[in-house]
Parts: sequence; C-alpha cells; structure tokens
Amino acid sequence: KAIGGLQAGYNWQFAPRWVAGFEGDFSWTSLHDHREANPILSPTGVPAGPNAIVALDAKTPWLASARARLGYTGWLDNTMFYLTGGPAWANIEYNALFQTSPPLNQANPGNTATKSGWVIGAGTEWMVTSNFLVRAEYLYYGIDSGNSLEAVASPIPAPLPVAVNWGRENIQVFRIAGSYKF
Repeated sequence: KAIGGLQAGYNWQFAPRWVAGFEGDFSWTSLHDHREANPILSPTGVPAGPNAIVALDAKTPWLASARARLGYTGWLDNTMFYLTGGPAWANIEYNALFQTSPPLNQANPGNTATKSGWVIGAGTEWMVTSNFLVRAEYLYYGIDSGNSLEAVASPIPAPLPVAVNWGRENIQVFRIAGSYKF
C-alpha cells in the first residue's frame, strides 16, 4: 500500500553522542482491510440463514502522530539510530454489508471517524550533507477502533437489527523519508 506525507520536528543534541527531539507527521494512505464471514450466527447462536453473509470494510485515508525521539550517534559517522513513540490518530471509513436469504434482509451501515491510539518505532537517519537527512524507519500503530455500526435491515418479512463491531486497528509502516535541516 502507498503512504506519503509531511513531517516537522526539532532535535537537540546533548552530551556528545545523544540526541533528543520531537516531531509531528501527517500521512495520506491507501490502506484498506476487507473481511467476509459466512455462516452468520444470531446472538442466540442460531444460524441467520443458509446464505447469510457479512462483509466488513475499513479504509484509512490518513494517519498522524506526535512523537518523541531519542537517538544515539556514536556508532557510525553522520548516522543516528533512534527510538520513537507517542500518540497517534487515524481517519477510518467503516462500511458493512449484512444480508440473509431467505428471507431477504439487508443492511448497509457505515461511519467515518477519527480514532486515537499510539505509535512506537525505531529507525536510522543519515546526514547526507549538513542540511539534508535521509531516514528509514519502522512504525507500529495501535489505533483504538472500538466502533459499532448499527442499522435495521430492510425486512422481508420483519425488521432485523444489525450491529457490527470493530476491534483495534494494528498498522505497520516501513518508510523512507528525506528531511531538510534548518
């Protein structure tokens, strides 16, 4: 999947080899998760029908974070190895399709929400020139997606309440980035 974005931050070198800093980033993404289940069981454990299906979609158009960084520059010239972490946010578009046949019942609840969570990661940053830096980093996002969609299925012969719940979104990102140091 593709990710592209912007970052800004501040670093402070203390002691001869240690660097502390913070940065914020915003990334546009094309992340998509699709899942289907069949057969579907009612809350009492009875099958909802021989052709009952539920299809779940979660699309993530953007991610953002505000992270602290702690790095060490003592192993290789012009290279910093660092750990990073902090709060994170993701915009997630949820959609579900629930259908039984026979009898025909269908619901299509949807919702878009900005969810919060955390991110932790590690990386390395190389100073190409005194102002231009290149980095490779791995980030692991834990986004609290605790989202519930509720709808009433269009009935034949009676209305059918539908509730769909999502758990935590775990997103892993490996990225290469360039930075300009002022």
